[in-house]
Amino acid sequence: MLTTNRVAKLTGVRRVELCVEDVPEPAPEEMLVKIQAAGICGSDLHYFRHGGLGSFKQPLPMLLGHEPAGIVVDVNGHAGFSVGDRVAIEPGRPCLTSPWSLRGRHNLCKEGSFMGAAGQPGCFSDFVCVTPFQCCKLPACVSFEAAALLEPVSVALHTVNLVEAKFTDTVVIFGAGTIGLCIFLVLRRAGIETIYMVDRLPFRRAFAVDFGATDAFPFDDAVAGLKKHTGGKGCSLVLDTAGDDASLEACLQCAAVGARVALVAIPEADHLKYNPHQARTKEVRLINPHRSTLLLREAVALFEDAAAAARLERLVSHRKPLAEVQEAFEMASGYSQGVIKIMLQPGLPQPRSAGRIGLLGVGVHTTVEYIKRLVDDAGVQVCYVATCEGEGEALDAGVEELCRQRGIQHLGRVDLSKEAARLAAFNCDLVLVGDLPTTPELLRGVAREGVVRTHFGLIPDSRASNPVMWAILEDQPQGATTHFVESDDGRSGAVVDTFAIETPARCRTSSVRDLLSVEAVRRLPGWIGSLRTGVFNMSAIRTVRLARGQRRRSAAQRGLGAAQAVPPGRAPSHGAPNGAYVSWGWQCAFLERFSDALDSVRTKRQDGTEIWFSVDTASRVQLDALPPPGVVVSAAADNSLFVVRACDGLVTCRPADPAVTPAAGSVLQSVASGEAGAGVPVDFVGAALAPPPAPGEEDATLAEPPPPPPPHFAPRPRTQQPVERPLQATNGSTASPPASAPQAPTVAAAPAAPAAAPSCGVPIYDLKFEEEFVAEFQQKAAEVLTSGRPLSESKFCREFEAAFAALVHAPHALVTSSGTMALNVALRAVGVRGRAVITPSNTFFATQVAVENAGGRALFAECEPEYMQLCPAALRAQLAAQPTGSVAAVVLVHVGGIIAPFAGELRDIAHEYGAALVEDAAHAHLSHLDDVGWAGTIGDIAAFSFFPTKVMTSGEGGMITTRSEALMKACREIKIFGADLNGGSSRFTCARPDGTNGRVPELSAALGLMECGRVERRVARRTMLVEEYARGLEGCPAYRLLRQPGGTCSYYKCIVKLNGIDREFLRSYAKARGVSFTGEVYHLGVHRMPGYAPEGGAEPGALPVTDDACANHACPPLYPELTVEDVRRVCEVMREAAAAAGAATPAAKA
Repeated sequence: MLTTNRVAKLTGVRRVELCVEDVPEPAPEEMLVKIQAAGICGSDLHYFRHGGLGSFKQPLPMLLGHEPAGIVVDVNGHAGFSVGDRVAIEPGRPCLTSPWSLRGRHNLCKEGSFMGAAGQPGCFSDFVCVTPFQCCKLPACVSFEAAALLEPVSVALHTVNLVEAKFTDTVVIFGAGTIGLCIFLVLRRAGIETIYMVDRLPFRRAFAVDFGATDAFPFDDAVAGLKKHTGGKGCSLVLDTAGDDASLEACLQCAAVGARVALVAIPEADHLKYNPHQARTKEVRLINPHRSTLLLREAVALFEDAAAAARLERLVSHRKPLAEVQEAFEMASGYSQGVIKIMLQPGLPQPRSAGRIGLLGVGVHTTVEYIKRLVDDAGVQVCYVATCEGEGEALDAGVEELCRQRGIQHLGRVDLSKEAARLAAFNCDLVLVGDLPTTPELLRGVAREGVVRTHFGLIPDSRASNPVMWAILEDQPQGATTHFVESDDGRSGAVVDTFAIETPARCRTSSVRDLLSVEAVRRLPGWIGSLRTGVFNMSAIRTVRLARGQRRRSAAQRGLGAAQAVPPGRAPSHGAPNGAYVSWGWQCAFLERFSDALDSVRTKRQDGTEIWFSVDTASRVQLDALPPPGVVVSAAADNSLFVVRACDGLVTCRPADPAVTPAAGSVLQSVASGEAGAGVPVDFVGAALAPPPAPGEEDATLAEPPPPPPPHFAPRPRTQQPVERPLQATNGSTASPPASAPQAPTVAAAPAAPAAAPSCGVPIYDLKFEEEFVAEFQQKAAEVLTSGRPLSESKFCREFEAAFAALVHAPHALVTSSGTMALNVALRAVGVRGRAVITPSNTFFATQVAVENAGGRALFAECEPEYMQLCPAALRAQLAAQPTGSVAAVVLVHVGGIIAPFAGELRDIAHEYGAALVEDAAHAHLSHLDDVGWAGTIGDIAAFSFFPTKVMTSGEGGMITTRSEALMKACREIKIFGADLNGGSSRFTCARPDGTNGRVPELSAALGLMECGRVERRVARRTMLVEEYARGLEGCPAYRLLRQPGGTCSYYKCIVKLNGIDREFLRSYAKARGVSFTGEVYHLGVHRMPGYAPEGGAEPGALPVTDDACANHACPPLYPELTVEDVRRVCEVMREAAAAAGAATPAAKA
């Protein structure tokens, strides 16, 4: 793993220098790519020779290169890409907001940027940051060199599109360099046979003929030769890739009457001379292509077969390492040694063998876990396990027995100074060395590739043991580890993994070491896989970045020089060899502070006295008569203990210094913001992470402490509920509802509410935004109001579309003012006006509103019971019953975010009858099912909603996604009053009749764009909570959870089918206990609503499955801010309700 970035900079005319910098850190919208090949372009040579183009001189130093290909090494949270993906890279980054960008003419947008131009970073480096929008995954048959050539191929594609090449054209290309030959390839793929080439260099003319050109001429003979070959008519298509006076004059002379002449090259001079009379009398059309219109994906598709890719790669005449960049530019500039295209290669992956591994000197517990991870997860062979003389810890009997079971040599203690040859005889690829005193000389030769060492960066236990590191780290939590490979071939000291962990403040060094050991074991398979492929996940390098920044900040804050902070040439005591220890200033919640009874917590009294204390116990008790949270309830006479009121219980604390034990009645507060450490916010719940109960103990403490929620899911305070009153069910019998009407089973009467209605402890929804999130939104809002850009449909709208499209793997996305508007526009685009649209009835009636507003007529089809979605058999029957061609579309609603396994079948049925499948994906952000696809790409077109309660929000808004460029163009026009996007300045006078207004404010788009950055975490959180619901309700026959069969589900709702319990009874019972069940998916089928039911009401039994699904389901609270304790409480209430209703309720599974 590289920890620095080499960058080629043009520092003067004909002078390129290689500089070493930090690895660039990708911005939130970017990924990090390791460059594997980068081509030297003719424009790079202009800057190299003259320092600019014509009279324009580029300020130096200049970063060069814009023809890259590489490997993704840090996805930075972006969906659709993985570490190790091979990608071609589009150098242009359009703004996506200008009129030219909106028309697809991104190359003409002046607001965007271009790699290696106008001060932007170039690709002649080890790493480059790019957006996912710029990357295209490569087929296996396309090499990195061929992929780097796809940028000039994109220019060639754009040129061929502009000149409107026809297969009947006779073509001549002036210049047989890279661009000229790429144009030749594109023209040949378009079916054009007669292609001549002209070049001054004999070796290039010979290459062109060998490459397949009809003939090749020198410049002096070009005009005469071409007229002879064309019978004096000349060529109908002429392309100049040379770019000087002589080539342009020759192009005009050999052009046929009415020919198209394209000036593709970038001339070195400001002005070119040509004969206008010659061009006028022939009525020659002059065309000036500029870069390309983001045609990288089309270029990849053009060369995705192995033969075509191999032919493209023939253009690469020379390959040079990045270290020889100056020599490469000199060669390319002088056209020496038969040069056509020079590829710079910063460094291809260097795979290492890692099939046979030895373990030397690691701890007992770590050895056991290493063996399991290495063998079971990484698939390697552990050859031996040994400790060393002088190491204080011997392997225990359990490890020895494990070695015997696994067939691993257990060597016991080994003296490295005497027995290195014995270890080398095992012929291991790698040896994993523990934290033992040794030297590289003793380890040399014990493995073919070398050894891997793990170094921990820890704060010293006392100030005296290491005052310098103590001064740097102070009392902040810290901890990091770095793996190094040391080998005999000179590849020593390479970082293969580095990571950081969050530790409680002032955690003991031994505790931090244990935490680091556990994490190091967990990461074993990952970095071993990286060693095997040579591709490392560079997101780990952020640990080193953070450490460097922390050291600089800490040294500056304390008046320490750099030499004092980290002595040069040696590592600080207890630190990693590169000083990559990390300290955090993270805010820690009350829950997280009680995760370990040994950890100390820092807080202070109202008088400002700081108190360190550890937690002995936490219990849930009735708190009616106790003082408010944060108040010390009591203290022991000897000051050894004190009891603090938490929100939901009492916390017994043991002070670190009895002299500052708070007295009863005093109030504890959090440490003020900005001070070192973090205190105890008194409004957080204390009992959720209480120590496990003693055997036989009742409900004094929680049975199982759940893992702490992530920092961005801070639990909210809850008021204590009154003592529950037992409920009596008057009738526990159940009855099946008739198929003809939506009836629920006969159950107990709803419980009476307590005398004093409690505040809602678990509401149906509780949206929270983190402080950092709010601050970032405020910055974006300020940018909207001060940038001078339009307040709607500008930069943030386009970035939101691009980010969301990447998340759902959709080629096209269009933001709208609401989810209903998105569905409305999508239906208009597929042409529903005057035709029927088949929809389910168990949906929010906005679906039918969108159909009617789009000019369609809604028909209902029955759903199936398993997923509450359209039934394939019912859909086919409804389609067959309609006149041929009368049904324009079928709407598929992904209920609760679940993708049904038969969604693809529904699409095929719709297409069989000539109808489009429109996805109502309002619930299904990021839902995905293997063999079916991503929500938003399964049908012909899809609509998402960003209503405040949805999986992600933009305040109010929607998004259309589709794979069809034609449908997307129609949607764009419909959304802005039906304006003709190709109409230029008169586009609003050429409007289509189905237009509407779905424009989106920039403030809304900015919020949606920010939500894209956290939606994956929030979906993962929803999934975890649903799994907790499944465990909590397992074995209870009154409830059945609807689950997606595999893949990823957004779980907008936790849908529970009811059996033997009335929904209203459940809602009332839960409400009396502070739990809200007010958010069913669909309470009543649309076919039974007055606006859509036939006169006199829906026919009995018309849609019995829909009726039953709507009447007999409930949705307990589900949102990321919910805690595991919340879910367990809800499950407890649901089980109690089922018991009160007379259903058998086995005990909850532990």
